Formats: sequence, structure tokens, C-alpha cells
Amino acid sequence: GKINSLSITTPPSKTEYKEGESFDKTGMVVKANLNNNKSYEIKDYTISPSGALTGNDTEVTISYGGKSVKQSISVVVPSVTATEFAQAKVGTDGLEQITHTIDSTLQVDNKFATEYRYRGGDSVVKNYVTFNNEVWRIIGVIPTEDTNGKVENRIKIIRDASIGKKKWNETQDTTTNSYSNWVTGTLNTYLNNDYYNTLSTDAKNMIGTAKYYLGGYNNIPSFTSDIMWQYERKNEANRTGYYYGTNPIMQNDANKKIAIMYASDYGYAASKECTSNLFNYDGSASCKTTNNWLDKSAYTWLLPQRSDTSANAFSVDPGGYVTSSLNVDYGESAVRPVLSLSSNVKISGGE
Repeated sequence: GKINSLSITTPPSKTEYKEGESFDKTGMVVKANLNNNKSYEIKDYTISPSGALTGNDTEVTISYGGKSVKQSISVVVPSVTATEFAQAKVGTDGLEQITHTIDSTLQVDNKFATEYRYRGGDSVVKNYVTFNNEVWRIIGVIPTEDTNGKVENRIKIIRDASIGKKKWNETQDTTTNSYSNWVTGTLNTYLNNDYYNTLSTDAKNMIGTAKYYLGGYNNIPSFTSDIMWQYERKNEANRTGYYYGTNPIMQNDANKKIAIMYASDYGYAASKECTSNLFNYDGSASCKTTNNWLDKSAYTWLLPQRSDTSANAFSVDPGGYVTSSLNVDYGESAVRPVLSLSSNVKISGGE
């Protein structure tokens, strides 16, 4: 007789899988049903997909003699904490461990010494995530202090595309007599009100509070990312040269969860081979464009202030280097929101 259809008369012993496992046909009985109402068991059928299962797979297809039948399965994608993710991935996909020197001039202590950051160009770095139904990228797994003072390794992400060009701040703060006060700046307000309100409920629920450090420098950044990281975090007793006037040294506000990237965030995104100071990134191929995944070849705002003037902040130049020459209330530059996910948010799958 001719085969009319296939049927699974006994399902397989295993129907639940972890991502990466392959389908196991043990226990499954498949029969070919003929047009004369007879049937017989078959063994030499093909299975698709035949290799590693993914979280998108909900069934496998059994094929034989030009006919097929489907068997339902479920595939669980394992999720890991930020620390587990970092320790499992370090040394792969561009994720590198960075160790900072901590001293008494900083707002942070030894809990902040070890970070894991993605370094290099797009050909190396695989750090894409879906957040708010958009493409975002993982800056790294960074020890982060929330607004209650708790320090944990948290996943810090940045929107891959700019949300448009804006001024860093449009109004002078009357208390500090400066335009370079991020705490009261109009871009900060926009990000944490109008922009925040465009996010999905799921996205909002994934964002954790974070303390933001506001240190900068009184000149161009003629030093490395390691030094910039220190300057961004200088404490009150060592504020001279790093903060304009009485500008605050940090922001600790549970209602302001979103910011923009530090100059050091941009600096560390360059390949490990980059040894230039931030202002000279344009002179080294290992520091920019195809060797720095954060370089979009566009004017892009950064968080640090220039401390010897009331109206300048740091930014990335289209040439790929970091400068402090832009006036916060005059020119508009690209804005890429940055945030830290809550410590209870886990990563599953993807690259």
C-alpha cells in the first residue's frame, strides 16, 4: 500500500530540553499509515531540527516517505546572574576583565575594583541584547551602587542607536551658577521624564537605581581610560580640578535612573591594543571605528563636566577621540541612553 500519513503512537520519553541539547527519540514509536488501512512501525525516519535546539524551537518534524508528522517539545533557555554571566563569558566575544586602582581620593572602595567590559570592534564584540523591543548593547558587568547604598555587579547597557541630537543642558543652575551641573540639567530631566515614559512597562521594571559619579577634568583628556575612570569618581575632599565650582560630585536620585555614558565607558570600549590617551584616539586605528564598538563617528555627549568652565562637558568627536570643548547649551550632539539593569534581571541566550 501507499503511505497516506505518519503518526506518533507513543511520544518520546523526553519532551523538555535545555537550550543546546538535541532531540532524543528514545521511547518514541512512529508508524506509517497506508491507504489500505494498515500501518507499520518505521525507524529510519529523519528528524528536523537534528542539531542543537534553541529557545525558538517548539516542535520537531519527523519525515519519512514524503510524509511528515510533528512532535511538540519545550526548550528552556538557562538564565544567569550578572556575575555568573561575566565569569562564564570573560575572554570570549570581547568581554575582558579590568582591575582598577582604588585609593582614598575616590568616592568608591575596593568593591568597585573589578569590572568586566566589552572591548574591541563589532567583528569581535558580541554584546547585543533586546531591551524595550529595541537593540541595546551591554557595556559590561559593573559593580554598581544603588540609591540605597547597596553595591552589586549589575549589567550596564546602552542604546545602540542615538535617540537624536540634543543639548546637554539649556538652563543655568542658579545655585551652582553653572550650565555643567548634570543633576539639574535639561538632558538629565528629559531622559528621566519624557524619554523614560516612552519605555514599555516591562523595560521600566528591569531598570535599577544607580548612583552616577560626575567628576571631569579642567582640560582636554590627555590621559588614558584608567585615569579618566579615577577622575570621574573623585571625592569631595579631592574635588579641586575635577568639578566646576560647587557642582555636585555625584547624583543619588531614585527617580533618575537613566544617564549617558562616562568618558571611561567610551575609552574602555576600544580594543585592548589601544594604549593612547583619550584625546589622541583619532591617531590610533586600535582605538576607534572598527576597533571601538561605541564609536559611531558622530558627535556624542558624555557625562563628565569640564571643570575650569561653567558651560562645557565631555563628548566624542566624529574623529573617534574624546574632547571637552563642546558648550552644553550651544551645540547639539547625539544622545545614547545608558542604564543599569536591576540585580534580579538575568540574561538568557542571544549574543
